Amino acid sequence: MMNRLEQRDIEKQYNKFKTADLIKKYPNLNLGQYFLLVGLKAAPKEVIVNQPDFMENINGMMKTVSLNDWKIYLKYCVMHESAGYLTNDLVQENFNFYAKTLNGVKARKPRYKTSMTAVDYALGEALGQIFVERHFSADAKKKVNDMVDNLMASFKERIATRDWMSDTTKKAAQDKLAKITRKLAYPDKFKDYTALTIKNDAYVLNHFRVNKFNYKRMLADAGKPVDKTRWGMTPPTVNAYYNPTANEIAFPAGIMQVPFFDPNADDAFNYGIMGSIIGHELTHGFDDQGSQFDAVGNFSDWWTATDKKNFSAKTKLLVDQFNSYLAVDSTYVNGELTLGENIADLGGLTMAYYAYKKSLNGQKSPVIDGFTGEQRFFLAWAQGWKILMRPQALKQLVATNPHSPGNFRANGPLTNLVEFYEAFGVKEGDKMFRKKEVRADIW
Repeated sequence: MMNRLEQRDIEKQYNKFKTADLIKKYPNLNLGQYFLLVGLKAAPKEVIVNQPDFMENINGMMKTVSLNDWKIYLKYCVMHESAGYLTNDLVQENFNFYAKTLNGVKARKPRYKTSMTAVDYALGEALGQIFVERHFSADAKKKVNDMVDNLMASFKERIATRDWMSDTTKKAAQDKLAKITRKLAYPDKFKDYTALTIKNDAYVLNHFRVNKFNYKRMLADAGKPVDKTRWGMTPPTVNAYYNPTANEIAFPAGIMQVPFFDPNADDAFNYGIMGSIIGHELTHGFDDQGSQFDAVGNFSDWWTATDKKNFSAKTKLLVDQFNSYLAVDSTYVNGELTLGENIADLGGLTMAYYAYKKSLNGQKSPVIDGFTGEQRFFLAWAQGWKILMRPQALKQLVATNPHSPGNFRANGPLTNLVEFYEAFGVKEGDKMFRKKEVRADIW
């Protein structure tokens, strides 16, 4: 298979085949029968293969690996996937390796915490409906919506001032920005769980029922237009996302709470962290991957060759910057693997800063506890990334995760922003000073 870095290349994963040609190409996989056995009413006319080498290898293994070995392996896969839902001994053994050995975790979470995670996985939108009724107000939703408006306006202005972009590419970028769909807090229509039955027989069997319910729901979508009202996260989730194929941003209610958002807090705080998260997701539409999709979510090249070259030169500065960060022991951050997230952090922080300035309506920011609004904006950003990680977990994150460790996400983007230098009077010789020629200025 492609490794983590290779999988960031969208074009290499977009390999469209006519199904008839695919069946001939991989005869040992019996794909014609496979499509019917998985529950499709008919085989699709075309298929996109993300991992051609994997398909080639698995096709060969059908002849070189015995049926008995396949059975043993697949039994293991079922047990591995279900380990957290089985007997205490298996749960503990699963914890010993994946949590203790790989991440250095000392003890299992109390049952109520793992139970809440399981409920969110199984009935996330039903749980979310109760969550938003109790913990999310209409005022909070309105305030976040107003923040998005200001972020969008700031981004629009920033695109117009990019001296490295041609008017042609700027026009396409503005069109894409204008067509981004926003999803805030929770879906307009919650998922219907009528077809899901939960029984008091075995925990793992309920897990299987949930998987089957979700699988059938997915199969029912085959051949139908994309339902753009659906969410990729549940309302209580503390996270956010940008979906390039739908050109949409989504912010579940779960992230719209302290320490990321407080409707009663000063604007500097809310824009410093929640605003930057909103800007982060917006910028994903224009990072090294998202920029390969157009305003309606099609994989399309809307850049001029010169603009694309200029963009690559600017992002190279970020790659070099994060490659220089020593995460733990002798393990350095991978600047190429984390490039998309680092672009989004830098862009999001920039958009949020200027959105905050818009919220002041031309007035000077208030000084609170001896800090200006601009200073408190950057302090809120840094506070949002406070994290404590064990060395084992940090090594795994650097090796596998497209996000940089929290301390580098906090400090890295700031060293590129002249606005940060001005807010705190950063000068040459200070630890967070970077020479102008190596500062990344993209969006």
